[in-house]
Amino acid sequence: MRTPARCGGNRHAPTCPAWIVVTALKSRFRRLDVEVAHQTGATIVDLGCGSGVLGLAALRAGAGRLVALDINPQAVLTTQINIERLGYSDKADVRHSDTYSALRSGEKFDVILFAAPYWNREARDDLERSCFDQGHQVMAAAVAGAHLRLNDKGVMYVRFSDQGDVGRVLNLIAESKLRIKDMHIFRPMSPAGHVRIVWELTVR
Repeated sequence: MRTPARCGGNRHAPTCPAWIVVTALKSRFRRLDVEVAHQTGATIVDLGCGSGVLGLAALRAGAGRLVALDINPQAVLTTQINIERLGYSDKADVRHSDTYSALRSGEKFDVILFAAPYWNREARDDLERSCFDQGHQVMAAAVAGAHLRLNDKGVMYVRFSDQGDVGRVLNLIAESKLRIKDMHIFRPMSPAGHVRIVWELTVR
């Protein structure tokens, strides 16, 4: 799988724990098979898709349809290449988008995946937006708009880090139309690593 360069290193390199969202998804997809049995598989939107790794892993896990979104044109191009190389052109498309802006009116999904930027700093370009989110404005938009993009019984997975303002994000969730159904904590194997958090959110 091709990966674009990211600030602070390659966002989806094997040493980066982006895979933890996929780990958290495994049991959830088994439940979705029952909850959305009238569909051929869960519909996924991968918000801030980067190289597309999370959404494409979801397709491999049994999802039926993927829409990948990113504000970085290079990430959109990279995800398109990966969709084609992995043979998912019939199940996936990628769009240039500022959070949900490229979604059509009424377009909803069973799962939203969001590996959020967590450093509270100003992003100077599209590349830095993958790491920096001043005032957690992108997080605020993603959480605030999620209820409009989730189907009944849909779920949003948000990956974050203790390097960001966890309290601020918890307040954003509390102010939104979402609730925390579950939370997964992944502690680093090395002292210098980040604690990773995955929130499982549903509509109130």
